[in-house]
Amino acid sequence: MGSEHHFEVTRDFDGLRLDAALAVIFPDLGLRARRALWHRMDIRVQGRSCPPAFKVRAGQIVDVTPRSDVGKRKTAVTGIRVVAESSLFAALFKPARVHSVRGKSPGSVEEALTNLFPGECPVLLNRLDYLTSGLVLVGRSPDARARYLELQESGKVLKTYLALVDGQADHEICIKRAIDSAKRNKVRVLSADNSDPIRHTMVTPLGRIGKHTLVRAAIRKGQRHQIRAHLAACCYPIVGDPLYGKPGVQGDNAITMFLHHLDVRMPHFHAFCLPNWHVDVRGFLHQNV
Repeated sequence: MGSEHHFEVTRDFDGLRLDAALAVIFPDLGLRARRALWHRMDIRVQGRSCPPAFKVRAGQIVDVTPRSDVGKRKTAVTGIRVVAESSLFAALFKPARVHSVRGKSPGSVEEALTNLFPGECPVLLNRLDYLTSGLVLVGRSPDARARYLELQESGKVLKTYLALVDGQADHEICIKRAIDSAKRNKVRVLSADNSDPIRHTMVTPLGRIGKHTLVRAAIRKGQRHQIRAHLAACCYPIVGDPLYGKPGVQGDNAITMFLHHLDVRMPHFHAFCLPNWHVDVRGFLHQNV
């Protein structure tokens, strides 16, 4: 992914934006991912550096090369680190209170990619909520992203989370209820089930911690807030969840939202990372291997 790319703009892309024309050499990257290339690649048209909105013309030559300063740039975010990696994928640890995707305020996992993978064009494969800690997957090439999506659609990606929930959960449950994830702050759990098993949440109690229960929640293809909303809908809200938590354990006074992406498995790749909670969960995990 760190190699140079050169192509001539065809008539099909005449008059379109440069970030759209880059689909010629990065067909598996979405528009947002193509725009992110400017943070780690030098992109020129007819030898001149151009922004994403530049309108290209048929016959122009586009050059895409790794930036020479990539390895020298430092991330503004501390705590992000590589947990596991292969030629196609990598898994990073994201601390709580760090955004996954670049936003208006500085500091995100996406911004750290340039420094962690110099000379490459890595792309995020999943996102975690701001208050959720744990594993974020990275594709190290467009082929990696396409492969991940293929594996996910076939149910071959297994993501396991740890959550500390309010109440006493004492048996394993498979939550099948469909989720309305229309653009709103909170998603809505519907009364009807989702017939697609890769959209279900499997919840396994691991043990009691005071008035709460430590659970393992496994998903294969998640939706926004799926675990948080599913647990709350079953009367087991996550401790510290400001959106779905019960009165008395939610809001800004909660030091931690106890949801952590612990483990991810797919063919030829595995990553595991314990949470930085004040609660020691290792004993519970060893008892429930």
